[in-house]
Amino acid sequence: MSVFDDLTHDEMRQLADHGFSLAKRFMRVSEDAADMVQEAWLQMWNSRDRFDPSRGSLRSWFLTMVRSRCLDQLRRSRSSSLEADWAVVDPESGPAERASASDEASRVRACLNQMPEDAREILVLRDFHGLSYREIAGVLSIPQGTVMSRLHRARNDLRARFDAPNQDSAPATSSLAAKEPL
Repeated sequence: MSVFDDLTHDEMRQLADHGFSLAKRFMRVSEDAADMVQEAWLQMWNSRDRFDPSRGSLRSWFLTMVRSRCLDQLRRSRSSSLEADWAVVDPESGPAERASASDEASRVRACLNQMPEDAREILVLRDFHGLSYREIAGVLSIPQGTVMSRLHRARNDLRARFDAPNQDSAPATSSLAAKEPL
């Protein structure tokens, strides 16, 4: 009996949603992201006998496939810019809170878009998809220690860009010690 036999509809939907969210950050267009997820889903299904739970979770294996599909497509189309909708607003908040959260999300998005792709990607996998260091290492095919050091640098870079008075200026590093981790 494989892990695929035990998947419920809700678990499959959640897996697809994680894949779509990641693909959307790469592809920017919902239809393209959906195509990448569908291709990755077929790839996962066709290679299900090669899944080894001792090497990582099903989610990290699937997200690896989604990522690979997206990168292949981006290489083919020669498009490298990424933009994502990072706004997370409490639906019970008032208009002022929503506006403030939207402004802050726009600033975070702008800062993220200025970052190198590898730094942006590792932040998305850890802080927006909740992958463990081990899962990220599997998705990116890098050692777990490298994941931790790159994530640390990426968070510091994002914080410095966010704290900089002018987002177009070089990242400031003086206020890093005073901030909590993201």
